[in-house]
Amino acid sequence: HDFVQLGENGKTHSGDGSKLTDYYAYGEPIFAIEDGIVEAVKDGEIESDSNLRQPDESDEDYSLRTAQQQQALLAKGFSNILGNYIILKHDNGEYSFYVHLKNGSVKVKNGEQVKRGQEIAALGHSGNSTEPHLHFHVTDSADLAYSRSLPVTFNNISLYPDGNGTIRHIHYGQIIISNN
Repeated sequence: HDFVQLGENGKTHSGDGSKLTDYYAYGEPIFAIEDGIVEAVKDGEIESDSNLRQPDESDEDYSLRTAQQQQALLAKGFSNILGNYIILKHDNGEYSFYVHLKNGSVKVKNGEQVKRGQEIAALGHSGNSTEPHLHFHVTDSADLAYSRSLPVTFNNISLYPDGNGTIRHIHYGQIIISNN
């Protein structure tokens, strides 16, 4: 799942979205979903305003540029598309992935025990990312390429515009409202 933050304007950013700081979610804290041990962590991958779509750039030009950037990352190794990331191993054999984290924001180390709700990093734009967001998912293995994705249940959310408080699976493009 990819998570962004919408503003009152219904967009993920203010202004023209050409700067990382235009994005409402950029730099927001990321918290561990459950107790676990840090299985893998990477920090230090740079972020750049130049990776964002520029106001005068056509859809075609932006698509071509992002495809070239993705290929360059993949040429350095599959994990480079993740940018800065944290993988937590949980007692039940599940692994949670937090991907595209802000450069320099990772607050945990390999092997460290973390608690549910502990701040572990900040939302960013590293790796293969078209705008600041959190890519989050849960799997049955720490191997991103060969693991199986597992369902995730969210509490304290409503789905816009028809949220009725029941727990449902979230689908691509849905707007979620936090009830906290």
